[in-house]
Amino acid sequence: ELAEVLMSLREHKKRKRRVSDSDGGEAIKSRISDSDSYGSKIEWTNDSWERRFQELVDFKRTYGHCVVKRNWPANPRLGVWVANQRLYYKAYQEGSKARSKITKERIFRLEALGFVWNTLSATWDARFNQLVEFKKTYGHLTVPRTKEYKQLITWIHTQRQEYRRYLTP
Repeated sequence: ELAEVLMSLREHKKRKRRVSDSDGGEAIKSRISDSDSYGSKIEWTNDSWERRFQELVDFKRTYGHCVVKRNWPANPRLGVWVANQRLYYKAYQEGSKARSKITKERIFRLEALGFVWNTLSATWDARFNQLVEFKKTYGHLTVPRTKEYKQLITWIHTQRQEYRRYLTP
């Protein structure tokens, strides 16, 4: 994360140098704001947000969902951007709008695209629904240990472990 902030800072400085003094700096809207725990933080421009949003649209078109891994090798910056949107949203939900760089409009646009704010919850719901469908189809909950059901089997195993922990005082 520090590396990402520092790279962004370097890009910001390069862009700022290219802006002529005659336009009063209007060509670039990003600026260095108050320091965070690393000593610097970038306030992203609308252009930068739009660019990443479009990359997310393309990702969804290709893969059918908006769950980009933070360390996605094909586009690491998109993965970091997606993770940051979740952090900003969490801060927004907690009432810390000063720490959050997300707006209601951006939240609306991300949700319209099918953005998943809580991936753990979404994964749990998906596996539960998969188990419900399995029960409807086969009439039982004895899921075979095959490659087709590997993720479901893992989820069931985790649920059983958690249940045992819950029962143990």
